[in-house]
Amino acid sequence: MGNIQQQNKQVTITDDTDSEGIIHSEKHTPIKKLKRNLEAELFEGKKLAVLVSTGSFNPLHKMHVHLLEVAKKHLEKNGFAVIAGYLSPSHDLHVMCKLSNEDVILAPDRCSLIRDSIESSSWIDLSSWY
Repeated sequence: MGNIQQQNKQVTITDDTDSEGIIHSEKHTPIKKLKRNLEAELFEGKKLAVLVSTGSFNPLHKMHVHLLEVAKKHLEKNGFAVIAGYLSPSHDLHVMCKLSNEDVILAPDRCSLIRDSIESSSWIDLSSWY
């Protein structure tokens, strides 16, 4: 994702280029919630964690979000501070191979469903590939 620096509750996150020359950007993985959570606490003595759940999400349902919530609680009980979580839907081609074509919810609609379902979350966001 880049470099994260924290000083006096001010967080600086810079986009970085990976080994293949791809720039990770806010467009695909929003960091607004992550940054806000980093600025809220100093997390002294805790390891930081970001959770990512991938899948078809065709359709998204309550248990997809619940999975992240359960993992967050477990990690926090074990000394971690979970600063963000992401739902990352699979590419349409993967979903089409997995399901019959008529049952596929295309990525823009799956992403829209995810955005709507996590809108009120202070820590879960959508990470899309397109």
